Amino acid sequence: CYFLRHGQELDTDALPAALDVPPIRQAMEVLKVLSQSEIERERYESALRAGWEQATWKEELRRAHEAERLAEEGARLAREQGELIGRIQMCQRFLKRPLTPREELSSLALADLKGLAEQLEREATSDSP
Repeated sequence: CYFLRHGQELDTDALPAALDVPPIRQAMEVLKVLSQSEIERERYESALRAGWEQATWKEELRRAHEAERLAEEGARLAREQGELIGRIQMCQRFLKRPLTPREELSSLALADLKGLAEQLEREATSDSP
């Protein structure tokens, strides 16, 4: 209530301790803006818009970097999957077994592909002279 009656008389830099809280500081800022001339208010609003635009730009940049990171990770996983499928099919050829279709192997998790590749490689090396 004190703020509502005496807000224009208060000094933002020397608020009494009881009024030195974030909501009152924010209200003081609004009061300051409202009491400015039209030109000063336009400058203030322009600075606010610039801040918002900068924050938006930073968020868009962050999202772009995250998308790029995810794309790189996806490409790395795809390469790893392709290499494992190649190892599996090479071992199957070596062991004279029917090739598991690439589509079927592609549906397996990387850990399963690694396990299968290692198993077939062990079989291929233990059967060889």
